[in-house]
Amino acid sequence: MNNKINISEFVRQSCSDLNMELERSSDDFFKINTDNASGVSVIIEIKDPYKLSFYFVLRTYDVFYHGDRSDAHVVLSLMFSSFLRLSGLHISSSLFDIAHPVVKDEVWGRYIMPEQTPSFLGISNEEQLRLKIRDILDIVAVWRQMFWKFVGCPCNSCMQNLGYNYRGYEESTVILKSLEELYGESSHKNYGNRLKPKYNYIYDIENEVTVIESKELAEYIIAIIKGKKFPENIIKGINGELIIDNDIHNFIHSNSKKEFEEIIKTLDDGRKLTFPIIPLENMLITVSKPYIIALGRLSGKHEFNLERELVRKRHNEESEILFPIPAFSWADNTCPEQFESLIKSLLERDPNVKSVRKPAPINQGDKGRD
Repeated sequence: MNNKINISEFVRQSCSDLNMELERSSDDFFKINTDNASGVSVIIEIKDPYKLSFYFVLRTYDVFYHGDRSDAHVVLSLMFSSFLRLSGLHISSSLFDIAHPVVKDEVWGRYIMPEQTPSFLGISNEEQLRLKIRDILDIVAVWRQMFWKFVGCPCNSCMQNLGYNYRGYEESTVILKSLEELYGESSHKNYGNRLKPKYNYIYDIENEVTVIESKELAEYIIAIIKGKKFPENIIKGINGELIIDNDIHNFIHSNSKKEFEEIIKTLDDGRKLTFPIIPLENMLITVSKPYIIALGRLSGKHEFNLERELVRKRHNEESEILFPIPAFSWADNTCPEQFESLIKSLLERDPNVKSVRKPAPINQGDKGRD
């Protein structure tokens, strides 16, 4: 119990340090909110003795975003989850829409569920638990500071100068034409524009495609990609690319890469088709300024493992053909001297054998020491 009390006080103090709101707190459960503009809530659960579980909810309130806030939930969740993926914590997440219980095609919020979290494994004492909880809160605070640096200050004074942050409902002709050319007319979509962050966007819910037009947000994505060497290794597979980034493993299917190419071409036919891809567990995100494109496609550890097995099978087949094991058979009458020389040479190659010598002349009894 003392351990849990200490952790509770530690979380409360950390929230105070980072200017966050501790909305709910118990011995082993905490819900922490950032602010009305950022919309990120952190849910932390501690299971005895030191097992840490956490996830994020992206849900805004009309204090900052007026009108239907689906656009803010979609856009901000992509900005935050891409930052998590490229941060020092190495978190690869799955994103899930929270559907409005009544209004069709309205996104009430999004769950951001960490799936690959290697840096949070092996917690064995209270001090390590404290450090990991603080890591989670710190990374949210760093994201909040960096994000608003790119898209503009969200303080009350700046917002009063801007006026109400109403949502517009105009469809971007360029984005709409691009998506309809590739996917046809969608029966489920959400679209609109804002002043802060400044963007036009369309979320094709039916085909799980999001296109955001925003110079500021594109520069933000480019900045977080340049902030680290990503990825460490790319292995060409059978159906796509295996992405290995420290202990995080993702997979980008060739069809998804081609899909990105087609969307970028229709948005701007003269654009160079060189673009980075940030893979999550069920989402792929790319940037081609001023556009950010997200595809809801499976690209996580499970898909990585399936593709790796295909590569393993190909590797074994290629090795069998290109580097076959030489076939040999023992001679019926082996020369004793040649046999002993062979054994001596093999033993001399063993680093654990210090010295080798023949115990007796050839064909002389040595009581089995050969």
